[in-house]
Amino acid sequence: MRTAGAESGNSNNEISLFDYWGMLVKGRGIIIGIVLISVVITASLAFLAPTVYQGEGVLKVSTDGVITAKAVGDIINGERADVIFPKNADSVESHRAGEGKGSADKLIITIEGKKADLLQHSFVELLEFVNNLPEIQRSIESEKEKLALQLKELTILVKDSEGANKHLERANKEGRAVFIGITPVQLNKAILDAKVERLVVEHKLKKLTGIEPIGKLIITKKPNKLKRKVVLAGMSGLFVGIFIVSIMQYRRRQSGILA
Repeated sequence: MRTAGAESGNSNNEISLFDYWGMLVKGRGIIIGIVLISVVITASLAFLAPTVYQGEGVLKVSTDGVITAKAVGDIINGERADVIFPKNADSVESHRAGEGKGSADKLIITIEGKKADLLQHSFVELLEFVNNLPEIQRSIESEKEKLALQLKELTILVKDSEGANKHLERANKEGRAVFIGITPVQLNKAILDAKVERLVVEHKLKKLTGIEPIGKLIITKKPNKLKRKVVLAGMSGLFVGIFIVSIMQYRRRQSGILA
């Protein structure tokens, strides 16, 4: 059987939505104060924070399947800044690598730092780091061997073709008929094509570096996102203020019941 005292205690412990709203109205000064403090502190820190610059560049990973762009990106993301940027580690805030959209052989490199003029140097250091990876070095050596063999074959082809052309010219001057299955014009064109191809191979061999940048590093100021930070701070302050007011009112209510 419930006593009158117990019923009175339960009645005092119960709180309606109207009572809760009245409690928040009474504590509105505390809630507003906490919200304002949160907003002011967040805005001040955002204004006082140093400007952060962001550099974005693209790397082309052409390693004949020895290592994928994703694998290179994982290595970059998992390595410390002082290892990748031995000279500019102090100026680099963060770095990350992601695969290019719609391309399996491209990496999007993003480097953030407080000094815009050092971001380009940092990008060069990152490029040196990835090209010194053992997997990349093996790919470069393999490609060099292929190009060197191709260059040797083209050199022999040009030499033999020029020899055949001289023999054909000499025979024509002497009035002797020589059949080699190709006209002098076609032979000269073949020699010219072989020389052009040899020049292309020589150029590739000299420029072979493994991973190459596509274009220049694009440097911009990183967005401060002040508005978003202030809104989040205000919402957080509002919830904290409501929580504190609720606790205070609950303790007052309990103190009144005990009294």
